[in-house]
Amino acid sequence: MLKLIKFNLLIIVLMLLHGCSSGATVRGDMQPGDSQTLVDFAYSLTSEQSCHQAGGSWEKVGRRQKAACVLPTSDRGKRCSDNKQCEVACIVSKRGIKTGDAVEGQCHHSTNLFGCKARVVDGVARPTLCID
Repeated sequence: MLKLIKFNLLIIVLMLLHGCSSGATVRGDMQPGDSQTLVDFAYSLTSEQSCHQAGGSWEKVGRRQKAACVLPTSDRGKRCSDNKQCEVACIVSKRGIKTGDAVEGQCHHSTNLFGCKARVVDGVARPTLCID
């Protein structure tokens, strides 16, 4: 009886996993609230062809100039006061902003997180973070 229960549980788990993986790599399959972020989705696209199919560009990024898929965000340039309001990040690019200043940011333009950026959380500038 226990073996039958384990077998049925295994079948159910496999069916659930199969239903979750369509194998599609097109960006249109992403829905608001998906557990996979746009950045994670971009990094999951490991070929130039799958990147282009998803609407991205295949670029050399970071200090090591490694080829990666960079996807544009649909909310780029939108005013924001918190990362939660953006697909990737709410950033402030004005010079002279200090950590803790009350600021309004803009949603980041792409999934390329390299460079120096100050994020905005709850309307306040966070420390600038530089990613090589």
